[in-house]
Amino acid sequence: MIYLNLVNELICALCWGITIRLILVRHLNSETKAARFNTFALVLMLINLVVVLPIFAFLLKNLPIQSVSWLSALVVATIDVLSTFNLILFCIFSCCTRLQKCPATVQDFLVLGAAVRHGQVPPVLTTRLDKAISCWKTHQSAKIIVSGGIVQKAKESEAEVMAAYLIAHGIPARKIIRENKALNTWQNLAFASQLIKPQETVVVVTSDFLFFVRELMQGSWD
Repeated sequence: MIYLNLVNELICALCWGITIRLILVRHLNSETKAARFNTFALVLMLINLVVVLPIFAFLLKNLPIQSVSWLSALVVATIDVLSTFNLILFCIFSCCTRLQKCPATVQDFLVLGAAVRHGQVPPVLTTRLDKAISCWKTHQSAKIIVSGGIVQKAKESEAEVMAAYLIAHGIPARKIIRENKALNTWQNLAFASQLIKPQETVVVVTSDFLFFVRELMQGSWD
C-alpha cells in the first residue's frame, strides 16, 4: 500500500510537471506540433482524473489514519484536487470568453506579442493575429496596435514581425501601429496604453492563459 502511494504520487507529479511545461514552453513552429502537445496535455489530465485521483481516494480510505503515508497522500491529493478544480474552472472561463462578441464600436485592437524565432510567427501568435484580422474586417476604421520588443537575441522585434504578417494578410500599413519596446505582458499593456487616446474602446487580443491581466484594460479576450 505504501509503495502504491509513492508510485501514485510520482505519477501525479509527472502529470502536472509535464502539463505545466507544455503550457509554459510554447516554442512550436507548426500547428501540427501545437495540436500534438495539446493532445498530450489532455491525455495527462485524463490520466490524472481517471487513475491518480481515484487511487488517492482508495489510499485515504485504506491507509492507517494519520500515518506518514496517509498524511502525504492527503497533502498531495488536496493539492491535486485544487489544481484540477482550478484547471476545470479555467477551461470553463476560456470557453465563455470565446463566446464574447466584439463591441459594436472599436477604435483600437491591441495584439500582445509572443516569442518569434527567426522572424517566423509561431502558432500561438498566428492565432492572435488571425483573430485580430477577422475582427478588423468588421471594424475597418480601427487601428491595430502590435506590441512586442526584441527578445531572445532576435534580429527583429515581435511588433515588426507581427506587422509584416498583418500586411501580408491584407491589413493596410497605415492601420498598424508598432509598439516595439515591451518585453513582457505588463509592458505590453503599459507601453501600448501610451498610444491609445482616452475614452477609446480597445479590444485586447491575446491567449486564454493571460486572462489574469483582464482587469487592466477594457477588452475582449481570445
